[in-house]
Amino acid sequence: MKAIIMAGGEGTRLRPLTCSFPKPLAKLCGRPVVYYILDLLDKHGFDEAIFTLGYKAGQIEELFETGQYKNVKLRFSREEFPLGTAGCVKQAVSGDTAYVEDFLVISGDALCDFDLTAAVHEHRNSGAGATVITKRVNDPREYGLVLSDESGAITGFSEKPSYLSCIGDCANTGVYVLSRSVMELIPDGIQCDFARDVFPQMLADRQHGGLRAYEESGYWCDIGDFTTYIQSQQDILNGKVKCYVDESRRHGNNHIGRNVSIGENTIVDACIIGDNVSIGSNVKLQGAVILDSAFISNGATVNYAIIGANAKLQHSVSVYEGCVIGEGCVIGREAIVAGAAKVWNGKHVRPGANVTKDIKHSGFKATLHALDATQLSDTGVTGETNVDITPEFCARLGAALAVTSAKRTPAARRIALSCEDNNASKAMKLAVIAGVSGAGAEAFDVGTATQPQLLHAAGLLDCGIVARVKCGIFAQVEVSAAYGLQLTRVEERRLEAALARSEYKNADWNGFGEIHSLQGYFERDLYASMLRNHAGFKSAYRLKINCNNEILTCVRIH
Repeated sequence: MKAIIMAGGEGTRLRPLTCSFPKPLAKLCGRPVVYYILDLLDKHGFDEAIFTLGYKAGQIEELFETGQYKNVKLRFSREEFPLGTAGCVKQAVSGDTAYVEDFLVISGDALCDFDLTAAVHEHRNSGAGATVITKRVNDPREYGLVLSDESGAITGFSEKPSYLSCIGDCANTGVYVLSRSVMELIPDGIQCDFARDVFPQMLADRQHGGLRAYEESGYWCDIGDFTTYIQSQQDILNGKVKCYVDESRRHGNNHIGRNVSIGENTIVDACIIGDNVSIGSNVKLQGAVILDSAFISNGATVNYAIIGANAKLQHSVSVYEGCVIGEGCVIGREAIVAGAAKVWNGKHVRPGANVTKDIKHSGFKATLHALDATQLSDTGVTGETNVDITPEFCARLGAALAVTSAKRTPAARRIALSCEDNNASKAMKLAVIAGVSGAGAEAFDVGTATQPQLLHAAGLLDCGIVARVKCGIFAQVEVSAAYGLQLTRVEERRLEAALARSEYKNADWNGFGEIHSLQGYFERDLYASMLRNHAGFKSAYRLKINCNNEILTCVRIH
C-alpha cells in the first residue's frame, strides 16, 4: 500500500515556532510529529510514501536524506507554488505507475493512531472512489464536518458551522483513501482542494464510485494552535495515544529529554522538556513545553506556556498561560510575559518589562555598566553567566578591549587578564583572550591572580588594559587601565561602540597577537617576597593572612 503525506503547509497558527522549521517537524515529546505518522504507516504495512513539500522543503528532505524510514520508502514532490490539498497530490502521483491502485492521503502535521488497515479494507469493500475518515469531536464549530447516512454514504459537508447550524459532529480528519480515478477530477498545475472542490464535485456528479465516510474511534488531534500543541503532548504522556514513547525519558508526569540539568528546589509538573535544557534553582514549571537547548535561570516561573529552542529566561522571569517565547529570545531579569503574548524569534525583552502584547518587530541594545575603577564591585561588564555573559560575548569583548587599547603606545597595546578559580571564570577568561589575540593585540594570562596581583603584573609588563573575570550566577568582567586607573571617557565610548556595533578589526591568519601564559607568575614564595619588599618595615610579630585565596592564605610575613 502507498501513501501521500501532505507536508507543504506553513503552519502560520503555530508561529513564531514554525518561523524556522515546517510544521511537520514540530516536536511532540522530543520527536517530530511526522515521525508519529511514519510509525503509523509502517505499523499498517505501507511500503512507500511521497511527501508533498512546499514551505522549507529542504529541511524535511535533509531529515530523510536516506529515502527510508523503517520499512517505508520515501520520496519527495515539491510545489513551486501552492497547489492545494488535491493539487499537490495530483502532482505527486502524476505519471507514477506505483499509484495506479488505491492509496492513502494523510496530513504530516496531525497526530493520530487510526486503524488504517481497517479503513483501507472498508474502502475496497465499498467500491467507493474516496473514503473520508471521520472522528466525532466535542466542538464541531472548529472543524469541517462530514454528513453521512446510516450506510456511510456521504450526503454533504459543513465547513466550521455556527452553533445554531451544527447538524453533525463528525469532523473531516484530512485522512483519505482514494482510488486513482479520482485524480481525473483534479486539474493540472492549479490550486485545488479536496474538501472545497473535488469532494463536492463527486457528491454532485455521483461519479467515480461515490463518497463514503469511515468513522474512527481512535485518537486524532489536529495540531492547529498552541493549545492543541500542548494538549497532544500531554495526551501522549497520559497514554491516550497508541504510539511510541521513550520510557527512559518519562519521569512521573513529565517528559525530560537528554542532557537536562535541573537545580535545587525546582518544581517540574506535567512538563515536556527537550534535550540540552538547563534549568536553575527555585524554578516553578507547570504544564510547560520547553524546547531544545533552552536556558531557564534561578527563580523563574513558567505556567502552561511554550519556551522555544535556545531561548533564555533570566533570573526571576515569569511567563504565564498561553504565552510563547520564540527561538533564541532573551527575556531580561524579573520581566513578566502574560496575556497569551507571543515574543517572536530572536527578540530581547528588557529586564523588568511587563509584556502583555505580541512582540514581533522590536530591537534590543545591550548596555554596559559604568566603568568606575574606584568601585571595583561595579566595574566593567556584568550580566547573567552564560545568558548575558557567554563565551561568544567574551570573545567579542576581548576584541573590543584590543580596540580600546589601540590608541595607546604600541608597547602598551597589551592586555593582562586573570580570573576567579572556577571553571566558568576560566572558560570566560580564555574566550576573552581569544578575542584579544584575534584582534591582533597581545594577551598576558596571569591565571587566577587576585586583582592586586593582576594590577602589579600589568604594571611590570607595561599592559595598557587590565581585565579580570568573576563568574557565579552572575558574571562580571572588571576592566580598568594600567595600575587600576579608570578608563578615559573616550576609551569607554570606544569600548561601548566596539561591543554594540562590532567596531573592531579582525587580524588575518598570521596577524594574531601573541598569548603569554604567566599562570606561575605568583608562586607563593615570589609573592610573599614581593609583599615583604613593599611593606618597608620590620616587626617582631608574625602575620598570617587568612582568606579564600589559596596563595594568600599561605603567606606569612615576619
